[in-house]
Amino acid sequence: MSAVTRVETVVVGGGAMGAATAWQLARRGRDVTLLERYEPGHRNGASHGASRNFNVAYADPTYVRMLVEALPLWRELEAESGTSLLELVGVANHGPARQFDAVHAALAAAGIPAEFLPVEEAGRRWPGIRFDTRVLFNERAGRVDADATISALHATAAADGADVRHLTRATRIEVVGDDRVRVASVTDAGADEVFEARTAVVTLGAWTTTFIGLLGCRGSS
Repeated sequence: MSAVTRVETVVVGGGAMGAATAWQLARRGRDVTLLERYEPGHRNGASHGASRNFNVAYADPTYVRMLVEALPLWRELEAESGTSLLELVGVANHGPARQFDAVHAALAAAGIPAEFLPVEEAGRRWPGIRFDTRVLFNERAGRVDADATISALHATAAADGADVRHLTRATRIEVVGDDRVRVASVTDAGADEVFEARTAVVTLGAWTTTFIGLLGCRGSS
């Protein structure tokens, strides 16, 4: 019979979304366990690589507000982990996109610096790129070291009290009450364990629908 571990929140999936969730819950003093199927630094999900965009070019005010809130949190994560993660080198958006005026308006409303550049000026700034349309340049955008970010999130979450489990695959999720859920798991070594929690957060990207399916049915993370 599988051992049962009781925890306030269980997070299934240790990529960017799951690891960030575990970090934020743990730093607030919440009891959280993070289950990640693969080893640290794996390449099986969508949260790996040395360079990913941090682009603020959205017209939806909700997304823009989230980006405004996110930047200080990136800096807090860097301070806690002692690692440089986000470099604001700016992002130049160009092409026949119709929404650039709406994007510029949304950024201006949020106090995010952005400017339109004519083709000639953009060509002078970035001579290696061919520009056929005006350019929307956002100086508070840039690139993220995704690999270093995941490592930093796991480390800071653990330092703040989260139970971070690698090589632990969630195999089943079952809602057993209004405030109770069970997540069954198995390690690569074959050890079975069931986590009983008030809340489960599933952040498996492309595998989320397969895992959840109809709650109470078997899935695969």
